[in-house]
Amino acid sequence: MNKYFHSCNPKRLICLAAVLISFIFLFVPQNEGVAAQAQNALFVTFIDVGQGDCSLLRTSNGTNILIDAGPTSTGQAVLSNLYDQGVSSLDVIIISHNHEDHIGGLLTIFQSEIQAGRFYTMEVIVQLQPA
Repeated sequence: MNKYFHSCNPKRLICLAAVLISFIFLFVPQNEGVAAQAQNALFVTFIDVGQGDCSLLRTSNGTNILIDAGPTSTGQAVLSNLYDQGVSSLDVIIISHNHEDHIGGLLTIFQSEIQAGRFYTMEVIVQLQPA
């Protein structure tokens, strides 16, 4: 096996797999041809939350995915960033793991006017993988 995979954090690999699976479902049009697929674009924003992680993925067709939400102390900054980018709903929220610096900002988002769709945690993703 490649040395790279031995040195990677398994949680990061699982998170990456979750993102890739999400893109497969989000970017493959149901009834559109190859020409329409070429027009899809992905915009990635790494939101500065200090110690912690928070990333927003937006597609040209209006799909919004939030990966982690930073610590509680930066919840308002994350929310302001979402509003500044015109985000009124999150189609998918993915939480890489249950640490405060990754989930703390969720409370602010859930208490806001932003609508939330699907919610995935690593426990759910791990259960979906074959043994």
